[in-house]
Amino acid sequence: MPPKTPKEESKGNAQPDNQKKRDQKAEQKQLSDFFKQNKSAQVDADKQDQSQNPINVQINVNSNNESKLKIFHWNVNGIRAVLNSGKLAEFCNKARPAILCLNETKIDEVTLNNENVKLSCAKWFPVDYQYWNCCKPPTKGYAGTAILVSKEFGGSKPLRVEYDIGIAKHGSEGRVTTAEFDQFILVATYVPNAGVDGLKRLNYRVKEWDVDFQNYLKKLEQDSNKPVILCGDLNVAHHEIDIFGPKGKEKRAGFTVEERNSFGNFLKEKGFVDTFRRLHPNTVKYSYWNLRSGARNKDQGWRLDYFVVSESMMNAVVDSEINTEYWGSDHCPLSLTVDTDQIQPVILNGQPPLIKKQQANPEEKKDMIKSSVSQIKVSVPQKQKAPFIKGLVD
Repeated sequence: MPPKTPKEESKGNAQPDNQKKRDQKAEQKQLSDFFKQNKSAQVDADKQDQSQNPINVQINVNSNNESKLKIFHWNVNGIRAVLNSGKLAEFCNKARPAILCLNETKIDEVTLNNENVKLSCAKWFPVDYQYWNCCKPPTKGYAGTAILVSKEFGGSKPLRVEYDIGIAKHGSEGRVTTAEFDQFILVATYVPNAGVDGLKRLNYRVKEWDVDFQNYLKKLEQDSNKPVILCGDLNVAHHEIDIFGPKGKEKRAGFTVEERNSFGNFLKEKGFVDTFRRLHPNTVKYSYWNLRSGARNKDQGWRLDYFVVSESMMNAVVDSEINTEYWGSDHCPLSLTVDTDQIQPVILNGQPPLIKKQQANPEEKKDMIKSSVSQIKVSVPQKQKAPFIKGLVD
């Protein structure tokens, strides 16, 4: 072993305080490495730290989750049925939706008010804002949609709400409720069935409803430059993977070539995405079962319910799920989790996308901004300008 240099000798004679600091740093590094390798130890440390300083820990926990928004959709097959059975209360207590979209509520406005359905909803769900679109007289107990928002679970009041799509022939059954929020537009819908006894409404469904409704969705995007979230029972099983035993069912409503092509063309030509299938391309999962045949117990169903979003919003989608654990209807709920920090405006006419957070350093951002400004004209909306939707808010 070579002799120590004078410098090394001086290190050996360092003061105890310096040695203590080095020992503390070494211990801290060992502890840090240990926590990185052992998740359970990290959890225990977090719990201990929370007991000593709960305020700081609470802030950290909230900051990690505050940008996550969870939206649910459920075809309840009659709002009064799931209220009376307690299934809706059970679902909301467990799922805690920030926004809950309902369809096939099967209630008219008179019954909605006379039976205090809104108050009943507030008993089991901390709902702050409710918007119901009911079937119109003389029709009763049919179709219908609703959007319920809970501030306690992370929701916020819509800027505007609109009912139906502005075309009289589609407006009597309460099939569309639209809510504009700060960063996106939410559309809850119950698409017409092509027909139970034969395909009596197939032409109306494909040639009239689909055309007008799909144009309505695209116009929402164009008028607002906000991404659209569409949820509901769309009454179509898009691919063979979306229906149990597809062979021989091509003439059944919801699986005809016409309906499937119409939906596929909508996604491709209008720039929308089936979120569940994009995230789970090979997963076999259904959202509807014929209860009379006992299909739910056998899991012989159809995937008729969807969360569809503007292509530009997919980067903000954290998860899209079919929640088969919940019962109470012939459909099960669906959920969409989005990171609101990642939502970007819709880019139209080939304009370059906005700069994302942490995409470039400050100097690069300056160059990118100059380049973007030279290519496009920026229109800054005035505060007094009304949002795109003409409607009422409670």
